[in-house]
Amino acid sequence: MPITMSLAPAIARRSRGWPFAAGALGLALGAILAACLVASFYGIPLPSLHAGAPALAESLAQTIDAQGVDAAVARYRALAQDGFAGFSENENATNDLGYRLLGRKEATAAAKIFQLNTETHPGSPNAFDSLGEAQAAAGDVPGAIASYGEALRLDPHFKTSAIAYAKLTGIPRKPYLPLVLLHISAGLGAIAFGLAALVFRKGGRMHRWTGTGFFIAILFMAGDAGYLAIVGNEQENILAAFFTLYLVLTAWLAARRREMKVDALNVIGLAVAWTIAVGCIAFGLKAASEQASLGPFVGFGIIALIATVTDLRVVLAGGITGGARIARHLWRMCTALFIAVASFFLGQQQLVPQALRDYNLEVVPPAVVVLALIYWLSRNLYERRRALHNLSPVSDRAVA
Repeated sequence: MPITMSLAPAIARRSRGWPFAAGALGLALGAILAACLVASFYGIPLPSLHAGAPALAESLAQTIDAQGVDAAVARYRALAQDGFAGFSENENATNDLGYRLLGRKEATAAAKIFQLNTETHPGSPNAFDSLGEAQAAAGDVPGAIASYGEALRLDPHFKTSAIAYAKLTGIPRKPYLPLVLLHISAGLGAIAFGLAALVFRKGGRMHRWTGTGFFIAILFMAGDAGYLAIVGNEQENILAAFFTLYLVLTAWLAARRREMKVDALNVIGLAVAWTIAVGCIAFGLKAASEQASLGPFVGFGIIALIATVTDLRVVLAGGITGGARIARHLWRMCTALFIAVASFFLGQQQLVPQALRDYNLEVVPPAVVVLALIYWLSRNLYERRRALHNLSPVSDRAVA
């Protein structure tokens, strides 16, 4: 009897293995197919296997390394007169080249590259904002004020330009709207409570209090961000806001539900995770077509697919309990915390003190969250294996 009881769960898990693997593969392939259909519907060109025109930004980078930035500027303007014949010119790619130079502390050279971008894309507030940042770093304050002012003329709500312009000119900014203040306050509260919850003993009173504070704060932060993104038609931010809400709600559900149980909430969560994965892939295709940064979409897409697969596993297994339930709670809460921390320290760097940015210390808080997640997941896995090892002598005696 003990032998049969010990083998039954293993047999059940093995019998569910193939349906789970097939379902996971189907969800992943379905997400990719659906994302391609969404991208095609919005007229986003899909990646091609055929070699296209060489990227102008990369060619300019080679010219800068070989002959200097002035030679690259002269070459750019000569090509511009011919409509960049034979090259693929892209605003985002040229902007990235400028930031590469800025990252190497070559602010004057970066300003020259950003200036080229404003000449080719005079209607882009982002191009003028980047030019202003490089000019300010190079000490050209009047030029930076003019560039930030032009960015604000093109888009009065361009936040980074508004902050920099107010700082350089001493002209006070318009007060934040109440919803924006709520978003900022809730975000800072989520960061404070979340980092505290990482430190306190898991399951202890302080961990529960700070965890509850984090849960409430991040619900306000993400919910408010989602509303502002919908009003502003910022599709990428809508996706990020709802993904954060999904993560914290499913993590909270895992913490509250200790018994093996599956209901409509699990199925809804599975559908939401799959939809978010589709959105991440679709926006990633759009970013690729515009030669913009793929990093956020690749990261969100991978996490959303992992969440989809783990949700499918919970549904097929009829619930989750024990150490697996704790692990589910851990990684989802920590991922939501990482989004909050990275959104502030990496996404709003103009709010980070310059002393920290001079030494690239703004990457430390997001890195702390990642390391804490690895530590707690490793400890959870160790505890689960130790528990199984402690049970093994009982099984051996039962067999004997």
